[in-house]
Amino acid sequence: MGLTYDRLAGIKQPTKAMLDKYAKTLGDDKALKAEEEKAKKVDEETSNLYGMVEQMDAENRELKAQLEAAAKEAAWGELRAKFLTLSGIFAVVGAGLIVISTFVAGKGRGAGLCMIALSVFFGGAPFVIRDVVEAWWFPYATASTCLLAALWGAWVYHASHREIKSRLTQPETA
Repeated sequence: MGLTYDRLAGIKQPTKAMLDKYAKTLGDDKALKAEEEKAKKVDEETSNLYGMVEQMDAENRELKAQLEAAAKEAAWGELRAKFLTLSGIFAVVGAGLIVISTFVAGKGRGAGLCMIALSVFFGGAPFVIRDVVEAWWFPYATASTCLLAALWGAWVYHASHREIKSRLTQPETA
C-alpha cells in the first residue's frame, strides 16, 4: 500500500476511494486480473500513441529538411538571376565598347573584349561558387588561408617593426 501511495502521490494525491479500491483488488484475484487487463490496454494505447508521435516527429523533421532545401534552392536561384542580369549588362556594355572603339574612335577592341570576358565570368560564377562553397574541403581551405594570412601578416609586422626600431635608435658612442 505504501508504494502505491507513493506512486500515486507523484501523479496526484490519491483519494480514499482509490486506496480502498486498490486494497480490495489485492485480495480478489478476479479484480486483480481485470485491473491487469485494463493496465495492459492502457499500456498498448500508450505505446500506439507514442508510435504515432514518433512517426509525426519523423515526418516533421523530413518536412523541415525539405523546406530548408527549398529555401536554399530559392536563394541560389535568386543569386543566379542577379549574376545573369549583371552578365547581360556587361555583355551589352562590352558590345557597345567594341562598336564605339572600333568604328568611332578607330582604336582597338581591348576594353570591349574585357567587358565581354567579365560577362562570361559573371554568367558562370554562381554555378562554380555553389559547387565550391558546398564542397567538403571548402571550410578547411578557408580556415588554412586565413591562418596563413594571419601568420604572414604577423611576420611582415615583425620584420617592419624591427626595421623601424633599428632606424629610430641612435648609434651608441663610446
